[in-house]
Amino acid sequence: MPPTAMDTTNAWLAVMAIAMVVQTLLMLGIAIVGWRAIGQASEAVRAQLGRFDTAANVAGHAISARVWPVVGLSRAVGAAVKAFTSRGTTRPSSHDPAPVAGGTTR
Repeated sequence: MPPTAMDTTNAWLAVMAIAMVVQTLLMLGIAIVGWRAIGQASEAVRAQLGRFDTAANVAGHAISARVWPVVGLSRAVGAAVKAFTSRGTTRPSSHDPAPVAGGTTR
């Protein structure tokens, strides 16, 4: 007995359904493996960033230990210059009128 058109169609539909199930399972498997790989890669990156942060802190402290005397000296010189320059302007000038006791001047 020869196969009918419906038998051939049903066979191909079954083959396509099985192929779709296999493809779906493969994609889920690949997604799970990728998710785990990304998790492991992010842990390695975080560890390296932690080491870099530690190295940057050590370098920053080493640089600041050598630079702080220069910064302190420059601040001291700046304060001294400011003190000496502002000291001359606090004296009453000869152009200002002398204050009058008990009255206001206009």
